[in-house]
Amino acid sequence: MAGDAQPAALRIHQIQRVAQTRAALLHAVGAAVAVQPWSTLSAGQLAHRAAVTRGTLHAHFRDRDALLCAWLAARLDAALLVRQPAPDAGRGARLRQLFLATTDYLLLVLTPIQRSEPAYVALVQHVAQQSLAALAAPLLRPRRSPMAMRPCGARVTAALAGALLHSAQAWCDGARDVSAEQEAAAVAAALKALARALG
Repeated sequence: MAGDAQPAALRIHQIQRVAQTRAALLHAVGAAVAVQPWSTLSAGQLAHRAAVTRGTLHAHFRDRDALLCAWLAARLDAALLVRQPAPDAGRGARLRQLFLATTDYLLLVLTPIQRSEPAYVALVQHVAQQSLAALAAPLLRPRRSPMAMRPCGARVTAALAGALLHSAQAWCDGARDVSAEQEAAAVAAALKALARALG
């Protein structure tokens, strides 16, 4: 019995250590992109910020882009959690919360220092597109006959996700210079366009 307890305790310690290292790496990439353009950041610099070796970084993430994608996905997940609709929310309310979560995410990660970094912006959009495609699928199911609902095709779902991301990006481009009334009008206009796309 005592022999079993020791390996179990060791496994728990290893799991905790892996989680701590991963958290340190994600924190490091977040801190780095806040002050330095992505194109100038190396895997070695990110590892140094996390107080780990490059080998440790690569043991957790394939490369620095994979590390950035993990950080971006965590930021998007946090935005979606804050904007989570009520369980009984209709399609319009769910669409609105998805749109607002996307704008929150873009405003957070597309800082002035990174907006002119093509590779960084492409990864921001890639992470959002993948997540939004999965979340948008239920919004595209037919309203009638709930028992006969079928998931939409991947192409249609990706198209809605792309439209959602494009609308959010267009809104974010001017978000820092508009009044609260203009902001509300922009959100309403974007949602109306998306609702038309849903039919």
